[in-house]
Amino acid sequence: MRFLQLIALAGVGSLAIHAWHGHGHPAATFGSAGAEASANGFVATAMPERSSADTVLILAPVHCPSKTAQRADALNGTEKSNPTADEVAAEYERTLAKN
Repeated sequence: MRFLQLIALAGVGSLAIHAWHGHGHPAATFGSAGAEASANGFVATAMPERSSADTVLILAPVHCPSKTAQRADALNGTEKSNPTADEVAAEYERTLAKN
């Protein structure tokens, strides 16, 4: 019986420690968490360190079935080093037509 009390006490203690550590650290947040998306569905965000100023960053969850995530996957990989405005508009329309 003493052994069961010791096991129960150890379990309660470990749960208390686990709960304490879970509440001690705030969740990781990004600067634009909860930011409003533009009419096109884009959200302004800070660029990672050492990234070029003329770089577009596309953030999307991996293997997400939502329509917006699929659109982000379609946008990824369609870059061109110096597109014209017409090429950008055509690519944008093409990705909208896919979805």
